[in-house]
Amino acid sequence: MISEEEKFDYVLETERLIIRPLQENDYRQWLEGFNNKLPSKHKYDDNKIDTSKWTRETFHDVVKKTSRIV
Repeated sequence: MISEEEKFDYVLETERLIIRPLQENDYRQWLEGFNNKLPSKHKYDDNKIDTSKWTRETFHDVVKKTSRIV
């Protein structure tokens, strides 16, 4: 089991793609991704999300939580 202190720092990189955990400086792009989401086209698509309460502090909690999950 991963403790609270352990962090996921694995990075997978190819010529065209970098897969890595969220980082604190990703906030703007993370928020823009949700704000610029297109309307649902299929039954499995998620609806638009109200991001008006998604602050940097909220994002910090997401970064902290996801670093422990993976």
